[in-house]
Amino acid sequence: MEIIGESCMGSDEHLVSYCHPRWNESKCLDLAPVPNNNTALNLYKAGDPAILANLAAVEVHEIPHDRARPDLAFDDRYAFTQNLCLWMDRCHPAKIVLARLIVISSTTGRDKYAEVHHRTVRIVTIVGARPQFIKCAPLSKELRKHHTEILVHTGQHYDFEMSRVFFDELKIPEPDYNLNAGSGSHAAQTAKILVATEEVLIKESPGLVIVFGDTNSTLAGSLAASKLHIPVAHVEAGLRSFDRTMPEEINRVLTDHMSNLLFTPTKRAVQNLRKEGLVRGVYDTGDVMVDSLESARAAMRKSAILDNLGLVEKRYAIMTVHRASNTDSIDNLRRILDAVSHFDGTIVFPVHPRTRKAMQDGGLDKKTAPNIRIVPPIGYVESLRLMAGAAIVITDSGGMQKEAYLLGTRCITLRENTEWPETLAGGWNELVGVDPSRIRGALDLKRAAGQRKMPFGEPGASGRMAAVIESFGSAGM
Repeated sequence: MEIIGESCMGSDEHLVSYCHPRWNESKCLDLAPVPNNNTALNLYKAGDPAILANLAAVEVHEIPHDRARPDLAFDDRYAFTQNLCLWMDRCHPAKIVLARLIVISSTTGRDKYAEVHHRTVRIVTIVGARPQFIKCAPLSKELRKHHTEILVHTGQHYDFEMSRVFFDELKIPEPDYNLNAGSGSHAAQTAKILVATEEVLIKESPGLVIVFGDTNSTLAGSLAASKLHIPVAHVEAGLRSFDRTMPEEINRVLTDHMSNLLFTPTKRAVQNLRKEGLVRGVYDTGDVMVDSLESARAAMRKSAILDNLGLVEKRYAIMTVHRASNTDSIDNLRRILDAVSHFDGTIVFPVHPRTRKAMQDGGLDKKTAPNIRIVPPIGYVESLRLMAGAAIVITDSGGMQKEAYLLGTRCITLRENTEWPETLAGGWNELVGVDPSRIRGALDLKRAAGQRKMPFGEPGASGRMAAVIESFGSAGM
């Protein structure tokens, strides 16, 4: 039997991958022919559950040469005649875009097609903060190839006008809903987003809600969906700092336990979930922020931000401070600013609105050292360019720890813990808290980091997530 297949993103390799959506176990198609000269559709349990993240789940129909038969949906018992060989994907998992496989039967001489039938899923995606815009961009692009996406901007950190630079740079479609949640206590903000999100979900009736990271928007979105019995997909699941005093840690844990699909960025995240009894619906897809960074590299090379600020490569540092533990304590903020004033070079300090208010309330905005250069919040590409060119990144942001690591810039984290322990290897990230002596020591430009590993996966996480969602949608959403 001859097998002719459409190529994978233009390559010459042929593929078709199948995982039946009704299977709860990690079962996939065996490649070996059965001895009765009929169908090669023996099933086996995949040894590695992560394989599922690399498969596109499809609904297979028999389509004779002369007439389509969409009524003959694939079933565990159904099979094509002769030894039908199904090849596993040999391309990059993100490139699973096969439209059809043509099988020419040596017995009948008729063409048969195994087609991929994409079921359109109505998806509500919830964002509200800078890291979520960044993660949303590549996944949204993948989802909109086959599905209907409704984008909800909660306005947790920025209203849409303030965050427009991210949407423009990352080519994110304009939000369908702007909730304008604004600031407030954790309870007030979460409640406001919860109520407004529930109204959107009732109106739109989606088959899936996607949330990102660990913000109040993440928790409120997943809770609203769960109460309405709408499946939830959590991008960046399984992260743990093991510090329950952090609001973000509470948000992560609760969201994971409400989610149906858990997309983990690292193998350590998979282990964290397993320790909490979460094994079903876990997919080690890799980190979607790798996709965002890769797509931004060309724009980074064109950025003039260093020239505009008069900076010399590797002779400056970039700093961000926005965690409540640092901004709500004027003493902590003062200790940080005093300590970094000892850095031998310019410190570029894009000030978060919460941080600016705290500095003004404490009178610190007029007492910053001459080497600290305060600038307004900057866009994603400019931020990446500044981090790539810096000698050191100083931050309390989880996302920037990871971005610094991916860009090969040493990082000093103004916290006592991190949800990204992978970045600590080789001295690429150092936890210093708000201890002035530790901060000053870590600012030593003579310190060198060791070899970097790449624990966040290869590019293509967004495609792998989209493939899993395709499988989930085929189950009857």
